[in-house]
Amino acid sequence: MKASLPKNHGRVRCSPNHAAYCGDIDLTGQRKPISHYREMLWKSLTPRSAEGRLQGKNPSPKGEGSIYMAVKEPDGYYGKIKATMWSVWPTYESWTWPGHEGKPIEVEVYSREPKVRLYLNDQLIGEKETSECKAVFTPPYQPGTLRAEVSTPRPTREGQGRGSASLQTAGEATAIRLSVSTPLHNREGKGVGLQADGQDLAFITVELTDADGTVNLTANNELTASVSGSATLIGFGNADIKDCDRYTDSTHKAWKGRALLVVRSTGKKGKATIMVQGTEQREPSELARRWPSRNGTRQSQGKGLKTARISLSFK
Repeated sequence: MKASLPKNHGRVRCSPNHAAYCGDIDLTGQRKPISHYREMLWKSLTPRSAEGRLQGKNPSPKGEGSIYMAVKEPDGYYGKIKATMWSVWPTYESWTWPGHEGKPIEVEVYSREPKVRLYLNDQLIGEKETSECKAVFTPPYQPGTLRAEVSTPRPTREGQGRGSASLQTAGEATAIRLSVSTPLHNREGKGVGLQADGQDLAFITVELTDADGTVNLTANNELTASVSGSATLIGFGNADIKDCDRYTDSTHKAWKGRALLVVRSTGKKGKATIMVQGTEQREPSELARRWPSRNGTRQSQGKGLKTARISLSFK
């Protein structure tokens, strides 16, 4: 069966694609919106487990007994999308779509509650009933704050349930944010940190944010990583399945505002310092290309990203 999906969504003739977009997580381990929807749709919520959560036991994960919101990429925004039977429409947790002002855009709200509302810049767009834990709205795109709320949130041990989700339009990326995922427990359940055994890995998420800390999914700056001390860089990449750069290089571009780098213990105890620098984008960001000026000021196209550092301890 032939598939014809331009750009991000693959073809039967796969090169240079090296993954598929129909999965629940991307190449850097980020959960896609479809993952949150499937969890909400299929994960069991029995009366017993619900009662336990109300008593403060086994608190609900994100997406279950709550609300989640994502935005479908407009067809033609990056190219014509031709979905196959097994594919998932490109959908993102983003309200940054420069150049699409005034045009309709689909917003999906996932919730177990019977009704949800959608607001754009504090103006009510509408209220809809959910069907199979989903309601779809089609407002005209306008930069600002998009907020979804459940009409009748359930009570929880903290009071009202997590009855809202919001997305904020991002400005041009000016900063790099690093966050680390490390081993937390051993097989006996005892807390552990990074071990200086020459084997332990730390996965560091790199995010390009605006001045307010909002990840800019249009940013694709080239990044350079350096590692010193008790660790060494073994991998650096992004979630673009058509990116042909080597994962072992110390330089890699961001994709959808994110990248991932992996460091490994050298076997020596002590601290490791990881530094990530941003250079000019390989091509103008979608924000800069589609929205060249804002309030009369030319966009920087991602120049001047602040260097980010993070330290890890290997024991």
